[in-house]
Amino acid sequence: MHNVLRLAIIGAGASGLIAASEAQHQGLLCTVFDKARRAGGRLASHRSDWGSFNHGAPFLSMPTQAPTPSDPRLQHALSHGLSTLHVSAIHGEKQPAFVPSDSINSLAQLWTEGLTCHFEHTLCELKHDGNNWWLKFSEQLGWLGPFDRVLMTCPPVQALALLSKLPSQYRLCQQLQTMHHAPCWSVRWAPKASPALAAGVFIRDDLQASGIALCIREDLRPQGGGAPRFTLHATAAWSAAHLEESSESVALALMHAAAEALKLPANTESLEAHRWRYGYVSAAAGKAYLRGEHGLFYAGDACLGATAIDAMHSGLAAADAICAELPLTAVDCR
Repeated sequence: MHNVLRLAIIGAGASGLIAASEAQHQGLLCTVFDKARRAGGRLASHRSDWGSFNHGAPFLSMPTQAPTPSDPRLQHALSHGLSTLHVSAIHGEKQPAFVPSDSINSLAQLWTEGLTCHFEHTLCELKHDGNNWWLKFSEQLGWLGPFDRVLMTCPPVQALALLSKLPSQYRLCQQLQTMHHAPCWSVRWAPKASPALAAGVFIRDDLQASGIALCIREDLRPQGGGAPRFTLHATAAWSAAHLEESSESVALALMHAAAEALKLPANTESLEAHRWRYGYVSAAAGKAYLRGEHGLFYAGDACLGATAIDAMHSGLAAADAICAELPLTAVDCR
């Protein structure tokens, strides 16, 4: 008999990391798996000779279903090197946002401290033997486990592809089918020096007609520094229409659209595009987390809303639910 309850968490984004941290504080033995090379998910950053780009989630906006991150655990997680900035929301309302003083991915790296994380692990199958969960990864031979509980925080479509093979998870799969993401093309653009750049803006959200949902001057964010540079996010509709085009053609198209809208020369020192297939939440479950059978749980931004802080709320709620139903063999480590 093991004395510590074992939790496997699939996904090292905001939801998975904060769930792992909280569950571990409550005494569970947590192991986080992610197919990427490092933690963060859409809390992604790219360092370049011109400075860093926060090309996934450029800032942490307020949660969809709460005016502030009121949970003290969220406040603690967001207290590392963040500045509060009032930005213009895409829908025209003023709202506060948290902007990292370094890169937004550095925040995710802080959250991994004290956790056991395995990267470049792509989950391809999972099974329950009547007592425990076992996981199989594309990069590994054999099964990893046993685990008492599993929390999945990957996009719903990826979870469905795995869980639809398990008849016991039929009800959970029905719930996952109601949750949807839309794609987002993100472009990192460092233009050549231009006098017009001196009057640049931090955020522009009035470029929707050009297919651009968000245009951010990275060098003008707090401690941004470096050369003038932009992160561009295409709208969900534009991204879907151009989803399978090459990154080179997408980068050029969005750069030209932004240059025309901002009245800048369409030139570049550096230009790259990244395809986020699950960049926008288009339909959320409206629940903090989902519960399957045999101790399987699901959490993520598509549970509650569209923001990274929504994802964190969901991860905390799932961790609390998992810990609350388990026997008192787990000891509070705080």
